[in-house]
Amino acid sequence: MLSMATASLAAYVSYQCYSKLFNVRYYEPSPFLHNQSIVIDPEEDIRTTVLQGETDWDPTIVTMYDIFRNGLKVARTLPCLGKRRNFDEPIRWYTYEEVDDHVRCFGSALTYLCGESNSESPIMIGIYGPNSPEWIETLMACSAYGFVAVPLYDTLGHEAVAHVCTQTKPKFIVCQTAQLARSILQMTDSDCKHCLVLTKDDQLEELRAEQKGKTCQILDLDEFMKANPDDLCLIGYTSGSSGVPKGVLFTHRNCLQPILGGRHIWRQACTFLSSGGRVGFITKDASGLVQDMQDYRPHYFSTVPRILMRIHAQVMQRLGRSKLLHLLYHQAVAQKLAEQAQGVYRHSGLLDRLFFKPVRDKVGGNIRTIVSASAPLSNEVMNFTRAAFSCPVIEVYGLTEMGGILSATLLGEMEPGRTGTPHLGLQVKLIDVPEMDLYVKRDGLGEICVKGEACTKGYYKDEANTRELYEPGGFLRTGDIGTWTKEGSLKLIDRRKSFFKLAQGEYVAPNKVEDLYASSVLVNNVFVDGDSLETFVVAVVEPNFVELRKFLAVHASGSDRIATGLRSLDLENLSDEDLCREERVRHMLLTELNAIGKEGGLKGFEQAKAIHLTTTAFTVANGLLTPTMKISRSNARRRFASVTRQLYLNGCYTRE
Repeated sequence: MLSMATASLAAYVSYQCYSKLFNVRYYEPSPFLHNQSIVIDPEEDIRTTVLQGETDWDPTIVTMYDIFRNGLKVARTLPCLGKRRNFDEPIRWYTYEEVDDHVRCFGSALTYLCGESNSESPIMIGIYGPNSPEWIETLMACSAYGFVAVPLYDTLGHEAVAHVCTQTKPKFIVCQTAQLARSILQMTDSDCKHCLVLTKDDQLEELRAEQKGKTCQILDLDEFMKANPDDLCLIGYTSGSSGVPKGVLFTHRNCLQPILGGRHIWRQACTFLSSGGRVGFITKDASGLVQDMQDYRPHYFSTVPRILMRIHAQVMQRLGRSKLLHLLYHQAVAQKLAEQAQGVYRHSGLLDRLFFKPVRDKVGGNIRTIVSASAPLSNEVMNFTRAAFSCPVIEVYGLTEMGGILSATLLGEMEPGRTGTPHLGLQVKLIDVPEMDLYVKRDGLGEICVKGEACTKGYYKDEANTRELYEPGGFLRTGDIGTWTKEGSLKLIDRRKSFFKLAQGEYVAPNKVEDLYASSVLVNNVFVDGDSLETFVVAVVEPNFVELRKFLAVHASGSDRIATGLRSLDLENLSDEDLCREERVRHMLLTELNAIGKEGGLKGFEQAKAIHLTTTAFTVANGLLTPTMKISRSNARRRFASVTRQLYLNGCYTRE
């Protein structure tokens, strides 16, 4: 017995020493990887999660504010929300106790100024500005005191914000700056009675003077300072990627459902406030993200594919054209993935230090979980992300209309391109799309539909779109095309509205093509489009002109046919507009993008055969990107309609 105890102790000590020395973490892969969904209706192939019954959620948590109060119990004096005004200042952390005090004061003041809100006559509270601690505190105060929050993106644009204000008629608005307050007050007519401006400066005093004698009272924070689960909690407006934003209605129950779940890792990540975790907010905008991450050193990183694609592109650029470096890199990725399939996540080794440690250090060196949402990750970027950060990478699929998460990959899922098991409490099925000639039983593809408590009641003051939102069986139509894998995992193909059919009858999913092309360091953004009367795909490309000029200079010094054509270009004196007009540059860049597409597995009909180069930056402000950094397809189609017509008139200029 003594020898057995000694051996066990020795094994434990050895494992701890190994883990410390080689910086190893072990996460046991999910036991459900080979059976990720359960068929509950064979006739319609309706499925639900295998994680049913795994939940340990506290039944007393019935509102959004209850989630925060749970965190308050376990972390009263610990940091909760962090922010700083600029990069020269230290991060100011507010404890859970301080945040709770702010929430109570805020809610009491709202009640005093606006009266009591109830389900029969709910009072709308607008929140206008970037994410901040005050944004979260306002949302929690609305939850605690029964008001309905109406969050507004500061990048939505004048027309969209005006539409939201016309529909909801907010009685009270919280604005980050006086400039935003001035802008929104022009859209709310006489509906808004009080406007709270968070940033106290000279512009605030000017705004007070302008509004003196008018119906809206301007307040600053110094002056300013229980709901039913089925009461309306907030109205979340969609990003408007395909038209005017629609107001999605959420009760407390809707909001809570995406957070409820089992013991798997993405539930832990989604409930950090309930568990006493802390949240940091970026200082300025996405341009300062790297510096913020170095200072915050987060454990949990929720991101979108575009950010991970940029990180991957920078690493590939550093590898250059060295065959040896590429060979070692792919060997390092393969080794990491093989270890992670066994649940081993290691931050050590020569190849790790060479390729991956600089990436981790650049973003704080402390990330233990990455969650990617808003669009599928390409296989190459997903494998790189898993290898570089050596931590679980969870892909989440969801939509505004059902409160966020519809499905998520399980811990240990190593097959890229999947979106995992349905979330708890949801039923999911695929339905036929006759107008696209897609039939589930024949093709294995269909529109993803979902039913559950997380699903919205409908669109605010929009009965027509609400009726179209549901299919006859009461399932919410997502507008996405998907399929089930043999393991029962849901796999997203693309947006139904994004798909287009070519003249030869082939369907193209443009998001897949765009993501592959955008992984090139030569490109900032790509918009891919097609026409049912044409046989090929075209693209509008916003180049990264700095990298493009470097690339052209390197190729011009070569001895091949392309170099001969480029040598006559006077790169130093050519403007960006001149470069865009150069057919030789377009042809060379298209050749490079087609090579990336071929390596990424694109079929011939999916590859762009003609491209247009533009100096127009794709931004949220000009409507070419949504607030989640995806291509706003309807706006891009309108903006570049004449360009794509001309590309088709000129014909394709590449060969298969």
